Amino acid sequence: MQSLRNIALVFAGGCCGTLARALLSAPITSMTLTFFPHAAPHFPWDIFAINLAGALALGLLYGLCERGVAIPHDVRLAIGPGFLGAFTTFSSYIVGADTLARTGEPLLAAFYLVASIALGIGCAWAGYNAAGDLIRRRAAKAGVGRIDVVPTLEEEMEDEVVD
Repeated sequence: MQSLRNIALVFAGGCCGTLARALLSAPITSMTLTFFPHAAPHFPWDIFAINLAGALALGLLYGLCERGVAIPHDVRLAIGPGFLGAFTTFSSYIVGADTLARTGEPLLAAFYLVASIALGIGCAWAGYNAAGDLIRRRAAKAGVGRIDVVPTLEEEMEDEVVD
């Protein structure tokens, strides 16, 4: 039954991520064009911003987990592949580029593709490094050189047990 629970967690997180993307799409585009009136109106600003925010968040989550922060398996599933997987979508990214290319903006489409990848990697890197900074600050605040947050072997094995 563990696998059914995992599917349900990813599903629930995915529903929330999809809803968040849908609710943020129009405000992001509107704010971008309000604050930057000379910005290309056909550029998929919403998809661009959402994908970069998702890359930053996923980098942070991955960085925390890799550094041993005890984030429960259920939470990781709901947030990582669930929420962030649905919040950021490759298909929306490709449709945005295709729309630019079909509306006579092939250079802008190419820029969008390259900038999304390059900045997405940069955001994921920034999130990952921010996780390290958060852990170091927590350790410094506690007055120790390092906080031992790495789970024991038994805890690791319990996370991997599937019924």
